[in-house]
Amino acid sequence: MLIDPNYAAKHSPTGELIQHPLFVVQVAFYCIENGSGSWIRSPGARNPGQKIELFEPFKAGETISMTVSPFDKWIRRGKHYITDKLDFYNQYGVHKATWWLTLILPPNRSAMLHFARL
Repeated sequence: MLIDPNYAAKHSPTGELIQHPLFVVQVAFYCIENGSGSWIRSPGARNPGQKIELFEPFKAGETISMTVSPFDKWIRRGKHYITDKLDFYNQYGVHKATWWLTLILPPNRSAMLHFARL
């Protein structure tokens, strides 16, 4: 159902190819690489949790865009956390998915550079 259109036509709930539940992760990294950047690619960042909401299936041939909104940041037990909200839309402005991404970041630039050199 993920890669074979003939199999998907017979067995998929939509009759079409369906995306893997983590498809938005690849789209996000592609968009960030070609955009202004984000904490997601920070050296030394750790991912303690995430939530992905799929509102409508992605379809082959769609053009997907993404917006990133800082949502929250806090310090707990000496660790620096940040949550970003990533929204995914198709070329018609249909909201396809939201990814709430929480990261633990290095506490300062020099700590981040330490991880970049590893």
